[in-house]
Amino acid sequence: MSVPTEPTLTAPAPAIERLVERWARKYGERITGYFRRPAQPARLTDFPPELSPELREALERRGIGRLYSHQREAWDHVQAGEHVVVVTPTASGKTLCYNLPVLEAVRAAKAKALYLFPTKALAQDQVAELLELNAAGALGVTLRRVSIRDQSSRWGSCSTTGVLSYSWRLILTPPFVLDYLAAHEAAHLVEMNHSRAFWRQVERICPDFRRAKSWLDANGADLHRYGNGG
Repeated sequence: MSVPTEPTLTAPAPAIERLVERWARKYGERITGYFRRPAQPARLTDFPPELSPELREALERRGIGRLYSHQREAWDHVQAGEHVVVVTPTASGKTLCYNLPVLEAVRAAKAKALYLFPTKALAQDQVAELLELNAAGALGVTLRRVSIRDQSSRWGSCSTTGVLSYSWRLILTPPFVLDYLAAHEAAHLVEMNHSRAFWRQVERICPDFRRAKSWLDANGADLHRYGNGG
């Protein structure tokens, strides 16, 4: 529907509606229309039966007694070994879609997880969420920092304290190369060397790592020229 240049209020409006009306008054000639989607009741489901008691307790201590249906559906797909893409609005509970299976795997199988986010602000938000959930249930999960740097001759590194660093140039590589380099540095959390045991860890995480190594051998020198006067 069209937006009037001088909308009127018939009743106190929520903050978001007042914002839309303010935009309509200021930019009315630029707004061609908008629509309002009515609120819908949440579709809730019980915790999956295989969820550990510790993680269940952590959720309940944070006031979460049931999951949204898309959170449970994401859990079921992950447990089946399937890839998952979650597309829902802001503040709809996407974080638990991946935090639940990750925390369960980290605790049950002593696995490690690498989180990649496009901005520092988003990364900090997610770290805070993990810390709160971890503390609520005393889950014993250790969180370490990952940084993006301008490394002129290396693709990544892993410090003795477990801090992972990656070159910003990795954004120019294909996804299968990103998978390998993430696995390479994550494997250093277990083996701080390049022994056969280390390469077994890499292959366990990224079975196709040899293809990625070949790609880097062929294209790595060209990528390192970016940002270095190349």
